[in-house]
Amino acid sequence: MGVLLSQSVAAGYPDRPTGGGVGLAAAMGGGSDGAYIEHDLGGDQGVLHVRFAFSPATAAGGVVVLCAGLDWGGVEVFQVRYDTVGGGVVVALGTGEMLVAGASGELGWHTVELMIDTGAGEAELWLNGVSVDTASGSFVGLGARRVLLGVIFKDAGVTGDLYLDEWVMADGYVGPVVAAAGEVHGGDPARWLVVYNVNDAESVQWAEAYRAARSIPYANLFGADVGSGEVIDSAGYSQLRVDLAGYLSTSGLVDQVIGVVVGFGVPGYVDFSGSGPKEPIAALLYDLKSAPQLNPLVGGGELVRPTVENVNGLLLGARIDGPSLADALGVVARSVEISTDGLGGGEDAVIWLDPYTEPGEELDPLASAMAEWGSGVSRMLTRLAIELSAESDPQQEVQFDSIDHDGFFWGWSSSVPGVGFFGTPGGRRVFLLQLYLGGATAGTLRSAVASNWAEAALQEGYAAVGGSSRAYSSSVVPSIEAFFEALRRGWTIGEAWFLANAILGDGLYLIGDPLMRVPMLREGWDVYGPLDRLEDLDPSAPAVAVGGLVAEAQLEAGLRPGEGEAGLYVVHQVDADGRSAPGAGVIGVRVVNGQAVERLARPAWPDFDGWPVLVEDGVVRARIAWAVPIDAARVASVELVGEVDGGLASVLAVVSISGSVGVIDTAVALGVVSIRVRWRVHGVGGQMVETAWSELVESSNAGVGLQVVSKI
Repeated sequence: MGVLLSQSVAAGYPDRPTGGGVGLAAAMGGGSDGAYIEHDLGGDQGVLHVRFAFSPATAAGGVVVLCAGLDWGGVEVFQVRYDTVGGGVVVALGTGEMLVAGASGELGWHTVELMIDTGAGEAELWLNGVSVDTASGSFVGLGARRVLLGVIFKDAGVTGDLYLDEWVMADGYVGPVVAAAGEVHGGDPARWLVVYNVNDAESVQWAEAYRAARSIPYANLFGADVGSGEVIDSAGYSQLRVDLAGYLSTSGLVDQVIGVVVGFGVPGYVDFSGSGPKEPIAALLYDLKSAPQLNPLVGGGELVRPTVENVNGLLLGARIDGPSLADALGVVARSVEISTDGLGGGEDAVIWLDPYTEPGEELDPLASAMAEWGSGVSRMLTRLAIELSAESDPQQEVQFDSIDHDGFFWGWSSSVPGVGFFGTPGGRRVFLLQLYLGGATAGTLRSAVASNWAEAALQEGYAAVGGSSRAYSSSVVPSIEAFFEALRRGWTIGEAWFLANAILGDGLYLIGDPLMRVPMLREGWDVYGPLDRLEDLDPSAPAVAVGGLVAEAQLEAGLRPGEGEAGLYVVHQVDADGRSAPGAGVIGVRVVNGQAVERLARPAWPDFDGWPVLVEDGVVRARIAWAVPIDAARVASVELVGEVDGGLASVLAVVSISGSVGVIDTAVALGVVSIRVRWRVHGVGGQMVETAWSELVESSNAGVGLQVVSKI
């Protein structure tokens, strides 16, 4: 037997809406024999659409006829052939006309649809939802009654496996196999359309790799008929826009798609005038037009996640490209790694913030807003460390000479990064934005030499970059607060970028995988303080938010008590899901010799001047007590200090302590005329506390006083 046709799970179309299922698997051996299934429509059809999906799998060696139509008399009226060598789909009509389409083997599955209208004398071929060829003539005799699917026959040398699925016959357009979106927001892969260059085999290869990495439905891959250049003219862009809009419409994706990814090998810029600035296509496609527009989701105060309902028909955008296929695939691989593994413990994901530019009335508010975010609660809740330039004098522009352990960079500079700017270790590099109003920070993405910020950052391992291809105004500068808050909520970077831009289509665009999520650190501790009393705590504004792997927090100078002063800090634990754990710890901190040490608990007794002691038969007896065991009170040692016969204070006794008790009694043998004593307590952090002086006891009344300890 030359062909074994069977049902197989491996042959099932991978993103069918119902999930799972089986398709037809053709295992082909030598010879020209075939195997197929047949459906009888009951009569010759005047208008017939036949749609099926096929995967070349390992088929090789020549031409295979996948589908055929026969009229009531058994005469073949059409064939659909696939050339395993050339990668082409050919429809041969019984009247001699041919419809041809290229079908690269790099794409895992292809959807073929053939229409024959015998009355109108028209035939049309769609490949993957795009009309690729038409024919016209006298097609009265092309009405088909029986349709065959499988391996009708093949060249004798064809061997290997071939898969078929999603067979549909109808009297109107069917379209590609559309997978319904599972979520309403832009985090669902079915909400994104991926544009690749159908004329570039490596672009097709990239599209299949990206589809597999992100589970993009096949119907969401749009093969654009464009050239290989990075820049197209106005006419080329207009045609791309028309083709893209047409595909969304005919495929039934208009109300489903929320974003467009301009993929590897697709032109990234358009020059409308032929000699003017280059406009980034990924920023223009937001509404399939070319005029800037206000973002409807920005300005309402509360951050709102983009959904198909609230974006009002607009499209989010991004571009993935580079000097080579390996570069473009590297961007995807890094984004998948970050989406899966996050930022690790956060120690290698520092935010480097360089907001300052030369002082000027127009830019000062922007610089101030960025700097305020860098020191505010919103930034702290990212639980990432920050490096901020020019902290001492914001009016004096200071730029970083180099960065390392960098997860994010957000700055403002006109210069191209110098040698060594991206230091080592590099950390898990996520996103870089270098703002420059006067020119392009992403003039090209396809040069082999890093000649701008975008290229340099991508070559140094960043997964995503914000770039511009021309000068732009200060009103276009994205909101760093909205960007990071969206990431912190678990939204994709494509959504975060969209929400950060108040104006769409005005020069800035996202380079990178828009479906990348950045699992920000959630586990850790929120520290509130310093407080004079617990009633002063504001639960919405921690002083510091630290990550789960951080053992200690370094407080800024303004958050520390002064030398010798003390303050209360409330420490609240947050779990890996960002939920506040029950309870909170209260830490009393005192600054000793410039170091913050946990505050020593004062004894409960003695707690007033002139407290009584007992002097009897030349023996001084005194007591000190805490409300907690001594180890919990942070006590290191205890001394009894006395002034004997009016002399200078001196240590009368060093008292041994036990951590499990809270009361110490001591007796010191002395022959005295007069004496008063006090306790001196040393804490484990080096701090010292002295109690009040006791009453003065003279020999004339020694032994008559009673020792009194307050109830604790």
